[in-house]
Amino acid sequence: DSNMPPLLWPSIAPPFTALVAAFSPPLLAGEWKAIESSDWVSMDATWVKLTTQLASGSKAPAEYRTILNIIGKAEAGRLNYDAVVLSVRIQPPKPPTLLTLSEINTWIAATPGQNHAIGRYQFVPDTLRRMITKAALRPSQRFTPAIQDRLAMQLIDEAGFAAYQAGRLSPKKFIDNLAAIWAGLPLANGKSVHAGVGDNKATVSRGSVLAALPSQNAVTVPSEPASSSGGAWLALDDGW
Repeated sequence: DSNMPPLLWPSIAPPFTALVAAFSPPLLAGEWKAIESSDWVSMDATWVKLTTQLASGSKAPAEYRTILNIIGKAEAGRLNYDAVVLSVRIQPPKPPTLLTLSEINTWIAATPGQNHAIGRYQFVPDTLRRMITKAALRPSQRFTPAIQDRLAMQLIDEAGFAAYQAGRLSPKKFIDNLAAIWAGLPLANGKSVHAGVGDNKATVSRGSVLAALPSQNAVTVPSEPASSSGGAWLALDDGW
């Protein structure tokens, strides 16, 4: 997206400061500076190129891709995989995609009392911890776009994706299940399940979510009573 704003990048201690000095004036350690996504920087002797891939759609399996993309649009906007919730007071030390899972845990533990939703799918700590355990990931693994997609796909599965694909779950119910997980997705009334909790609100239309769903198999979906919001398991607190 050529209109994408600069990605957020933490200041880097010498000797790497000189590599980014041209992008913005010097900042105090821990503050953020902006660089364009096509620029190169060196960190810990490893070259990291910030490509437009971080602003592109998911590279996940095709059957999940459009769902992941609409969730990412609703939750993270143009910051995409490097998004941190706007209300955060103390940023993580590096962009999310450069953090290890252990470093995310450390940041959360060190900054109590603030919202810690992180990444393209705005994982809150309890949900992130549960998905990491379910995926059997190591603390040393980085919070890459692929890892973020993988964890989000697990949540999509929990919302009933297999039943939806098989025609046993209606599109309406499946979207409601997704909306119970992600505050940016709307219920049929256009509002977020979590409206009124912090700054949560639906940020995409119901029609756009419906359009993002893959086709169901040719199986008749039985009629179903109106459901509750579901998703009671989703942690709204920040306990890690």
